[in-house]
Amino acid sequence: MPSIIKSKKPIKFGKLFIINQLSFSEDTINSYRENIKQQNPQISDENLERELLVLLKRDSFYNRLMDEVASAYDFELDEEEVKDQLELLKSSYPSASEENLRSRIEISIYKRLIYEDLEKDWEIEISDEEVKDTLTSYYKSTGQSIREYLQDKSKFENVRSTLKEQLIFDRLMNAFAVEYRFSENEHSN
Repeated sequence: MPSIIKSKKPIKFGKLFIINQLSFSEDTINSYRENIKQQNPQISDENLERELLVLLKRDSFYNRLMDEVASAYDFELDEEEVKDQLELLKSSYPSASEENLRSRIEISIYKRLIYEDLEKDWEIEISDEEVKDTLTSYYKSTGQSIREYLQDKSKFENVRSTLKEQLIFDRLMNAFAVEYRFSENEHSN
């Protein structure tokens, strides 16, 4: 039996989150830095730190709001699903603890179930035209071919799923408020 939502209470949209501190591991911060540098190799150190702070603040807010949203749900995890994913992750992250990997898997399943539920509640649909428009925009901005996405139904549907996830993410970020109460140089690990 797949993992399911057993019950759901109303979500307290509109809640204000006060974030006093950003807490991320040094590995996470370094990973963000590398991704920013990869996307913009010419970035100055000052702009890199500015973009890093924006990402850390956004992720702190998102993590808090997802904790709030998840608290409205009661889940039933399928142990076989967890075990299957655990085996896959163990091969990719052999030095990670099983407890850490299991936690990541559970969070991933919870997020998937929540997003599927919100997609139904909010009646989110992405038309073929919207997918094609997104692909065309991508082609115009990058010059990279989109033919494979237009010809392969699976890849086309992956783009549609990504667009749905982005729309749900955006709606969630707009459904809550955040206030940061720390000095900008206090983002610590």
